[in-house]
Amino acid sequence: MILLKDQPAVIQIFPCNPLPLCGIRWGEGRKMGIKIPLVAIPLIFCLFVIVPFWKIFSKAGLPRWLSLLMLVPFLNLLLFFYLAFSEWPIERELRTLRKEVDTH
Repeated sequence: MILLKDQPAVIQIFPCNPLPLCGIRWGEGRKMGIKIPLVAIPLIFCLFVIVPFWKIFSKAGLPRWLSLLMLVPFLNLLLFFYLAFSEWPIERELRTLRKEVDTH
């Protein structure tokens, strides 16, 4: 067990406290801005979800704002099924163009 003079007694019961080895005391993380990565990680994840679906919806001819719905837990599954089984506007346009070419 590592006993440190400046640490509270509750912390000293742990067999290893790695923060003093890094030069950080308990409770100083808030002052040092350690919470910023905790906020940044979900934001980065949201970008990794929204950006690809933004492109998919725009290429499919659907409204791009639907990519924001991919962040809603149950709704994203419904949206996957909608993407998979519905007729996309781009497919409708292709079908009408093929009919026009066939009639001429």
